Amino acid sequence: MDKLTAILEITSAISSTLTLDEILARFTEKMTRLVGADGCTLFRCQPEAEALVVLADYVSPEVQTPFDDVSHLGAKYPLQHYPITAQVLQQQTPQTIYRDNPHADEAQTGLLDAFHWSGVLMVPLVCQGKAIGLLSLYLADRQHRFTEDEVSLCQGLAGQVAVAIENDRLYHEADEGQLIAEAMQVIGRALASELDYHRIVRDVADFAFRLVDAQLVEVVVPEAIKFRLVAASGRDPRAASHSDDISPDSWEYGPLVRAGQEKRPIVIDDIHPNSGLAQTDEPAERPGWRSMVAVPLLSRSRLVGVLAAYARRPNFFKADDVAVLMSLASQAAVAIQNAQLFTELEAQRQALQLVSLRLVSAQEEERRRISRELHDELGQALTALKINLDVARRSLPTDSPDKLVQSVAEASSLAVHTLEAARHLSLELHPAILDDLGLIAALRWEIDRFEQRTGQAVHFKVDLGEITIQPELQITIYRIVTEALTNAARHSQADHIAVQLQLQGRQVVLSIEDNGVGFDAAAWFSSPAERKSLGLVGMRERAELLGGQLEVISKPGEGTKVWVQLPLND
Repeated sequence: MDKLTAILEITSAISSTLTLDEILARFTEKMTRLVGADGCTLFRCQPEAEALVVLADYVSPEVQTPFDDVSHLGAKYPLQHYPITAQVLQQQTPQTIYRDNPHADEAQTGLLDAFHWSGVLMVPLVCQGKAIGLLSLYLADRQHRFTEDEVSLCQGLAGQVAVAIENDRLYHEADEGQLIAEAMQVIGRALASELDYHRIVRDVADFAFRLVDAQLVEVVVPEAIKFRLVAASGRDPRAASHSDDISPDSWEYGPLVRAGQEKRPIVIDDIHPNSGLAQTDEPAERPGWRSMVAVPLLSRSRLVGVLAAYARRPNFFKADDVAVLMSLASQAAVAIQNAQLFTELEAQRQALQLVSLRLVSAQEEERRRISRELHDELGQALTALKINLDVARRSLPTDSPDKLVQSVAEASSLAVHTLEAARHLSLELHPAILDDLGLIAALRWEIDRFEQRTGQAVHFKVDLGEITIQPELQITIYRIVTEALTNAARHSQADHIAVQLQLQGRQVVLSIEDNGVGFDAAAWFSSPAERKSLGLVGMRERAELLGGQLEVISKPGEGTKVWVQLPLND
């Protein structure tokens, strides 16, 4: 959970409204702590000088280097002096180097020696298939090594910070750069905060349409031998339809395939009869296209879709339009993949919930079966045994040995005790009254038993009207009430308990409240070490399995309240 929190903080910082310097400063610090490193540096590629320029630098306070008092911001490192670094950027593949490796590059280990580092992880900052910089994480401890999971995590987060750096470059490059960057920040936050797949692809199409002012923008995903249209926006009739899939017979199929295969934008400046892309049999209500651009949606080099824009004029899409669509695509691809992963995770959660619900139902059915067998078969057998022993005791001759008479009497008494134990166990497993007379009668019966057993007074109030509660809900309510009463008897030291069951809309609301000593409920649920039993956890799980929720409200000296809300399904 700590790592997840750190990742969320990093992604939040990247998509925040801070300046780039502030974002990168936070990023380097949090990345250092996330992977257990001792230092972190972000570089930007400077193609004209064939060098790397330091954008941000962080060193853990626990580590001392020979250049602690020197600022490295803006420092340049010519790539010709560091062939391994140049190779990382060229191949766009992370690489680790350690000083104790005899085969390590001398130039790189010399740099490590100068700063007293024992190892470095170099991760290229890749945006739209181009290495725009480098993320370097340093180790001071010779025993530490970067794991594969840490390398993969750094690679994913490096892609996100690369987007922020690239957006900043766009911001300063042109007269409209400021507006574009602000729009991208808003779009990035909007996409990052959304997990609904259909809403994300619709927003991506809308954002792209507004940014480049094309006649039509579509988001398509590869599916078998065609592209499936998932969202559209624009001034074309096809923008209102989500049923036109793009097959190999369509003229735009080829550019879409090329964009996905080559992982780069494909721009068609003019579609004319001699280009091989001419439109044939064009419907009268749909205007003919003259130009298009197809931008791949890539997340970690995986194609999740293609963003396509169309225009009725030739040479419509300029370099700035393509750059804007590429920037949008980089953010959209991550958001789309996150939404897909969330959808898959939600489906797995629902499947697990269904399995758990079936398991609980099977458990309750097995309890019911064993309860019946204890009550019917074992109970009848023990009753018959007691009767036979009583008959035998009365049939003994008057001159029978005292020991024999005593043994038969003890056996009869043992049969009675065992019969009572079997009946009690049968009731604990599953009270027959719940099936025969219903939930309310079962709760009243259980509360009467509780009062007789503990001497604690219970006030029971019910207001459910004429509704019918399904069996799963009945057994869940019954189990929660019995567990809550048991906890009150064991721990609360209360002299009064209130149980209330009522209907609120389509929700059944249950509360069990006592005036006992209470406890720190928040600390109990947040710290597994505080849990001495799993009763409260089991109650919460039962409620959540039926789509409900359970809260325990308690503080020392203020009593305890268990509040449960369960949906009343049809």
